[in-house]
Amino acid sequence: MSAYVVGDDDSLVAHVRDMLVRFGLDCPAANAMTPLLATDLLKTVEPDLTVLLMAPRPDESLQLLRGITPKQWGHVIAVGPADEARAIVQAMRAGVDDYVDQSDFQSELKAALQRYRETTGANQKQGRVIACVPVCGGCGSSTLAANIATSLATEYGRTALMDFRLTSGDLAALMDLKPGYTLAEFCENIKSMDDAMFQRMLCSHRSGVHLLAAPGKFRDIAKVSAEGMREAIVKSRSLFPYVVVDCDHPAHAEQTESLFLADEILLVLRLEFAALRNCRRILQYLDDIGLSRDRIRLVANRFGQPREISNAKASEALGVDDLFYIPDDPKYVNMANNSGVPVVLDRPSSRASVSMASLAMSVHG
Repeated sequence: MSAYVVGDDDSLVAHVRDMLVRFGLDCPAANAMTPLLATDLLKTVEPDLTVLLMAPRPDESLQLLRGITPKQWGHVIAVGPADEARAIVQAMRAGVDDYVDQSDFQSELKAALQRYRETTGANQKQGRVIACVPVCGGCGSSTLAANIATSLATEYGRTALMDFRLTSGDLAALMDLKPGYTLAEFCENIKSMDDAMFQRMLCSHRSGVHLLAAPGKFRDIAKVSAEGMREAIVKSRSLFPYVVVDCDHPAHAEQTESLFLADEILLVLRLEFAALRNCRRILQYLDDIGLSRDRIRLVANRFGQPREISNAKASEALGVDDLFYIPDDPKYVNMANNSGVPVVLDRPSSRASVSMASLAMSVHG
């Protein structure tokens, strides 16, 4: 769903755009503009949603609204002063669908966006996004992402798999794929990207997984942008029932924006002191940036190794009691990874495969 922000206050425009992105709407930086630019541009793009910031010149904003035809801006939410009844009435007469009090715009805009979603059915047809996030090196996050995507594709037909591990992207190797295009090429062509072109950039696996690979060369990493990564998820979920994203450390700015688009975030850890420590730090960071704990799930991978921290102590240290455990199964997992075949296909009855498939079915929504 395409969204635009129109206003003269740059700081407020940026804040509102951030809220729209976190709500899961397609609102890249180019979709934030001044009223002067919006007058002509929005006549041609036909957005689904437009948020109009009436401050600091509400009279000019009302004049702008009167100059557009009904629904030319899609669903319109105006943000303005709630103590001026005249401005509210005139805005509604000009075709505004919802009006938000600018003095409490954060909570009121969230409520308005929820009403928009409920009344228009927005996002009902969008795919479900699952992000796999490692809390430290060696957690097996990429292996987990590949096998969850394969399990979902086997069960539901097709799945998109995004490799956002820019310096260590392993998904192409783990699935024995040789991509002709990568995330770098996608970001370079983002402005001209349509659905057909996007699907040609994906590398298909026999299981039904369609991979957007990480850059193959270190020098291409500089071509990747946060906007491109966000757009890759937005396009994927409009075309696939499920999107699995193999993320890097969430403190990186380009990774953080991806997490706000995820319906479920799997924090992948091992039962060792360093991993538990990092997991607590990441949970605190996700709390600080406003990601709900309801979307976060902890996965203890390679469970059952000698002298690891007990699950009881791990649960106590992390303050949770619902870790999902994937047993250590090095014989079959290592063999599958080295042969480029997901273990859920290579050895579907192995302990790790059964557990990964169970996890995939539990996150499908």
